[in-house]
Amino acid sequence: MTTDNAWAVLDDLYRLETTDLDPVGEEELAFYGRCSTEDNQDPETSYQWQLGNAEKFVNGRIVTSYFDIGQSRSVPWHRRTEAAKLLDDLRNPDRGWTGIVVGEGTRCWFGNQFSLAAPRIHAYNVSIWVPELGNRYDPHNVTHTMMMNMLGGLSESERQHVQQRTRASMNAQVLNEGRHQGGRPPYGYLVVDGPPHPNPNRRRQPETPHPVHRCRHRPCGATDLSPLPRGPKRSSHRDRKLNQENIPCPSGTE
Repeated sequence: MTTDNAWAVLDDLYRLETTDLDPVGEEELAFYGRCSTEDNQDPETSYQWQLGNAEKFVNGRIVTSYFDIGQSRSVPWHRRTEAAKLLDDLRNPDRGWTGIVVGEGTRCWFGNQFSLAAPRIHAYNVSIWVPELGNRYDPHNVTHTMMMNMLGGLSESERQHVQQRTRASMNAQVLNEGRHQGGRPPYGYLVVDGPPHPNPNRRRQPETPHPVHRCRHRPCGATDLSPLPRGPKRSSHRDRKLNQENIPCPSGTE
């Protein structure tokens, strides 16, 4: 027998039997989404595109939504505000929905979070719809389990890459630009007001990074300032010059 389905031919050669999910009617679903930061992302836009992703592939109607704002993906579900509320509503027989759909799997689950949350959700006969699977999750399907474990690993890897890039950028700014990292200014330097923050969203905030300048004559009230020098040789020369000028060390005057 010939067929145009290449996958069916491969299954026949390996004598594999395909298993499909039991057909289900239209479900009433609860949508869950997450937005990690409120200042760098628009929560309403993030909510709308995640909801749109969820509505594209589900065989059902979304009747309620749970959306966390300002919650990191590394935070477990029971510690997120809306996710914890969703888990609590599972125990309510009159909750009004029989399934959960998410807009993006990597935004909702981190590491092994799915393997911890899924059994609890399935214990109440609630289905889970994931766009990366293109269907509802089947706990008896090994491929689905493997895919969700991979999504958790990708989510964790993405977060670690962002952290590493941020730290590397901050180190480069300190080495190349002499940026002050905060705390007490170095010996003989004074923190002065700098230009507006390059990010327009942060210009109204009072916690603006300030450059550090050298006070030529005295620690406070000096008007003749020069940029912070860099390098161990310059630092040693600077300290000797400050001692010669009898400028007191900040730790000795506090």
